[in-house]
Amino acid sequence: MLVRGARLCSWFVTVLGASSMAGCSLPRGTLTPTGSDVDAVGSSMDGGVGIDAFTAMPDAFTAMPDASIGSDGFVASDGFVARDVFTPTDAGSDAGCTAATHCEAEVLVACVGGAPMRTNCTAMARVCEPGAGGASCVAPCTTARCDPATGMREACDPSGHYGAPMLCDVGCAGNACAAPGICPYATEAALHPGDSVTVDLCGADRHDGRCSSGGGDERVYTLYVPRLMHLVIDERDIDMTRNIDTLLYVRRVCDDPGAGAEFGCNDDQPCSVSDGVMGPCESGNLRWGHSIVSGDFPAGTYWVLADSIDTGSYVCGTIQLRIQMM
Repeated sequence: MLVRGARLCSWFVTVLGASSMAGCSLPRGTLTPTGSDVDAVGSSMDGGVGIDAFTAMPDAFTAMPDASIGSDGFVASDGFVARDVFTPTDAGSDAGCTAATHCEAEVLVACVGGAPMRTNCTAMARVCEPGAGGASCVAPCTTARCDPATGMREACDPSGHYGAPMLCDVGCAGNACAAPGICPYATEAALHPGDSVTVDLCGADRHDGRCSSGGGDERVYTLYVPRLMHLVIDERDIDMTRNIDTLLYVRRVCDDPGAGAEFGCNDDQPCSVSDGVMGPCESGNLRWGHSIVSGDFPAGTYWVLADSIDTGSYVCGTIQLRIQMM
């Protein structure tokens, strides 16, 4: 037994270069730390706990048996224990823990006591749905929804989630988008809030507004308003060669000139609010080449008639029509 012990002791001393002591006691092990805290936030001290989600790699330790001589030779009584351990707070895909709930597929993740708590919505026959106040497990949707306040509609996808919101042209009708109105005279491209067009009015004369008339030519535009909005509709003379007396009116029924169908009508604007408009100031300090209709427009279809008045030196010509959101 002593011969076997002496030979093994000699091997350790020769190979590892350890000092021979009483009983040939050798170092218990060699520690080669390779753990890595890539964001330098977690603690890598002995017994340290990573306080952030970082990449933890196992330390490489070389464990060797005790080199003490006993009655039965060498006894390996000490399996080397890695004392440098990284424990990420969150074993999932989170980069830490935040107060806001969110979805990981159908798993709801919440931050509870500084640690993530996961709930499988599928196990409750529900789906994980993000929301303005955070995510939650909700019953799968079976019917589309439409929000009149925003004019946005969301349809259900096959998995029971609401799909990407879609803006309805003229607002909601229950859970669907309302159907736009149709006007046979509105041959120009439809307008939306924020649009601006430049057009030559010379063409046909079919309509007159309730606030004025004069036999001038006009263009009829369909205007789509998706939700309640405050709009300023501005028609102005921008013709460099001709003076245009603008006339602007807006209807809810395109071919009805009655008071119930007309949303607003305007002929001239005070010169003080007509900066940048072509044409002179006329009597009464009015700019004949500038007309504005403004107000709160509920969701729906409107018809904007950009008209003109033929009188004296004022004829048809080029105007700019702007649909401004305020």
